[in-house]
Amino acid sequence: MYARQDQHSTHAAGFVFDPNGPHFDVDPFPTYAFMREHLPVYWWEQAHGWVVTRYEDVAMVLSDPRFTTLPGGGPQPVPDELLTLHQRLTKYGLFWLPDSDHERVRRIATPLFMPKLVRSLRHKFEEVADAMLAVRSHGPKFDVVQDFAAHYPLEGIIHLLGIPRERCEDFRLFGSAVIDAFYPGIDSDALSEKMDYLPSGVAMLEELLDERAAHPEDDLLSKLVYAEDNGQRLTRNELISMVALMISAGCEPPRHLITFTIYNLLKHPEQLALLRDDPSLLAGAVNEAGRFDSFGKLNLPRFCLEDLEIRHVKISRGEAVFGVFASALRDPEVFADADRFDIRRSQARNMLYGRGPHNCLGKVIARLMVEVAVGTLLGTFPDMRPAGEPVFTRDAFFRKVVSLPLTVSSNVTGR
Repeated sequence: MYARQDQHSTHAAGFVFDPNGPHFDVDPFPTYAFMREHLPVYWWEQAHGWVVTRYEDVAMVLSDPRFTTLPGGGPQPVPDELLTLHQRLTKYGLFWLPDSDHERVRRIATPLFMPKLVRSLRHKFEEVADAMLAVRSHGPKFDVVQDFAAHYPLEGIIHLLGIPRERCEDFRLFGSAVIDAFYPGIDSDALSEKMDYLPSGVAMLEELLDERAAHPEDDLLSKLVYAEDNGQRLTRNELISMVALMISAGCEPPRHLITFTIYNLLKHPEQLALLRDDPSLLAGAVNEAGRFDSFGKLNLPRFCLEDLEIRHVKISRGEAVFGVFASALRDPEVFADADRFDIRRSQARNMLYGRGPHNCLGKVIARLMVEVAVGTLLGTFPDMRPAGEPVFTRDAFFRKVVSLPLTVSSNVTGR
C-alpha cells in the first residue's frame, strides 16, 4: 500500500476530513478550499478511498476510461433467480450495467430525453406545482421543503409517466420505497423494511407496462416501452430499473436544488431582483444555485482499473476515488470569483449533472422540473421572506435540508 499523506505540505498536518461533522453541512466550503490548496488528493481512511477536490481531477475521474463505476471491475454474473428483487433492480440499472449494455440502453432511451421533446412536457410539471400550491393552507407560514419540495418531484414523475389516478397512492408508496432502498447510505435493517414494499410495486409496474404495450398512451411510460434503436428495445428488467432510476435519481436531487435555489435567491436579494426583472434568467439562477451551494457531499465512487497517478499521488488498481462536485464547482482556477453567487454567470463548465458516459440521462427533465418549481413559487409568493435559517439533518451523501421556513402573503397570485 502506498504511503498516503506524506507527500503533502505541513499545512495539512492534523487535518481530518469529516463530512459528517456537526457544522459541515451548513458551510463546507472553507474545508473544500483548504483541501483544494493543500490536499487535492486526500486519503480518507474512514471510507478507505481517495477524495479529489479540484475541478480538473473530478472531471477526469468521471470521464477517464481507466475508472469504472463497478467495484472490482464488476460483479460476477449471477442468474436473476438467485438475486433478491433489490439486487435485480440494481443489476439492470444504468449506473451498474456493463459498458456494452450501458451504451445500448442509453442509445435507446436518449431520444426521449432530448431538450425539444422535454420542453413539450413543461405543462405537466406546471399542473403539478399549481395543484400542490392551490391546496395549501393560506396562512402566512410556508415551508419550502415540508410543504412543497419534499413531495413535488415524485408527483411530477407520476404525472410524467401517466400513472392512472386509481394507482397513484400505490405508486407513491412504491416510489418512497425505491428512494430509500436505492439510497447509498441505507443500513441493512432499513433496507429490509423497505424491501417489503418493492414486490407489490414492481408487480404493479409490470401490469402498467403490459397495458402500455397493448394500448400506448401519450406518456413517458409508453414512450419507454416503444423506444428502440436499430430494432433493439429495452428489456422488461431494463424498463423496470429505468423507472426505478427515474424515481431514485429524479426525486432527491431536484428536492434539494429547489430548496437551495430559493434559499440563495432570498439570501442574495440583488440577484432575486435581477431575476424578477428578467425571468429569462431563471435557468441560470437554478444552475448557479447548484454550482454555488451544491447540495451534494460525495458522489458515488469510481474505481481504478489500473495503477495510476493523480497530481503525483499514486492510486492503486481497485481503489475507490470520490470526486467532490461541490468543491470542484467552487474551484477558482475554473470559475472567476467562484465564491460569489451570480445568476448571470456562464454555466458552460458547470458539471452539476455529471460528465462522461455516466452523466445524468434525465438532466434536461430535472432542470425543467426545478425551473418550473422555482418559477411557480416565486410567482405564487412574490413577497416571500425568510422566517428562519434552513434546518439540516445528518446525511452521508447530501447536505439535506428538512425545513426552510418562509413568511408569505396569504393572497397567492398563482402563475
